[in-house]
Amino acid sequence: MRKQNHNRIHFVVEQIKNRIDIREIAEEHLNLNRQGMACCPFHSEKTPSFSVSFKKKRFKCFGCGIGGDVIDLYAKLNNLSNGQAIGYLGQRLGLSSNKPIPKSIERKYAEKTKDKKLEQRFLQAYKQVFYNLCSVRDVMNDLARQYEFMEDMELDDLLVQYYHERAYHEHLLEWLLAGILEEISFKQQIDVFLE
Repeated sequence: MRKQNHNRIHFVVEQIKNRIDIREIAEEHLNLNRQGMACCPFHSEKTPSFSVSFKKKRFKCFGCGIGGDVIDLYAKLNNLSNGQAIGYLGQRLGLSSNKPIPKSIERKYAEKTKDKKLEQRFLQAYKQVFYNLCSVRDVMNDLARQYEFMEDMELDDLLVQYYHERAYHEHLLEWLLAGILEEISFKQQIDVFLE
């Protein structure tokens, strides 16, 4: 029962984030310009520093630092807790916390949650590989600096092997960094490891 209730809440939250337009929520209280900027409603200011990203569905005030998603914005603008905001926004969408989620949607959501957890585990391992490769690079550079002459360096088998594979090492580091910065898709990140 507890797991089903947990799934229901996550389902409602996901629906709110996907289906409610953050611009609509912001414009109930603010006069946004075309770029999504306005004076912050949470502190006094004369120059707009409050920004709403319609594409990312997030808001941020660069003056006071407050920010978040559509649920956070609705809660803060209406002086509610996030739980209350979820309840009100869920009602706007016709979603009731008592109404059971259809089994097909619940299965689909459970699979999506499982995939998301797997993706998070992969990303965590992915970042660890990146940091380990950075450490190897730093250790090898420190080791190379200890040698005064190139001829001495060439006698160190470990350095020779590292510098022989350095191009691949740096290529992999660039791909890992691009994945961490979300410049490449999750599928591309996996493909790097399968090459």
